[in-house]
Amino acid sequence: GLCPMPRVSTYIRILVFFSLLVFIPVLVTSYVNYRSEKGVIEKEYSRQLEDLVNGVAPQLDGDLIDTIRRGKDGEIIGQAAFDDTLGIFLRILELRGLSRGENPLYVFRPADEFDSSGQLEYVVMTSLNRRGNYYVGLPYPPLPEQLRGLAGESSVTGIYSDYAGTWISAIAPIYDSKQTVVGIVQANFPVDYLYQQLQANTWQGLKIALFSLLLCGVPALLFARSIVKPIRALVEATRRFANNELEYR
Repeated sequence: GLCPMPRVSTYIRILVFFSLLVFIPVLVTSYVNYRSEKGVIEKEYSRQLEDLVNGVAPQLDGDLIDTIRRGKDGEIIGQAAFDDTLGIFLRILELRGLSRGENPLYVFRPADEFDSSGQLEYVVMTSLNRRGNYYVGLPYPPLPEQLRGLAGESSVTGIYSDYAGTWISAIAPIYDSKQTVVGIVQANFPVDYLYQQLQANTWQGLKIALFSLLLCGVPALLFARSIVKPIRALVEATRRFANNELEYR
């Protein structure tokens, strides 16, 4: 037959109840604070980035962008178009008092094998790779917001991470002279430090919860013992009287 479930003593139940009574509210408060602070970060920077890309996109020439390629020998084909687009990026960043390193701007478009690979590729960028070169043609796995941009919809991401860091990004479509979407412009804002600080604050809240649990463990232990002891005495007395041990006190 089935093995009987082990009985959990009243003492353990009371101890667990009071432990959860302390731990759960602190845990819930930490989670709510995390979600709230994360939402504030996303809302504050998303609005600025969206305004940036919506101002940049109409200034970009989609016909020129379509001519920019990476050659077989690593050279940039359509160098003049690349320089013109990069120049627009740099002027806008300067006017807004932003840094090309901390607030990078990019142009992406579907890679040549997009239908099969689903990859985008970098076309123009304000940042350089570790070798100090522009990385035209480098593939990039698309975000859902980037795909919406290719469908003609401006959008903003939440906080996300990729191989280069943790970001909030805004995306807007780029049109050619036939009003066809040929790519997207994307503005990034790095939130590595802010996100790490947010996570650190959350972990601090969890540590406080654990400390509170330990701190309240002793009083809960004594309280549980003070309740369980008379209950056990009453149970024992009832059992004795049921066995006609009337002299039991």
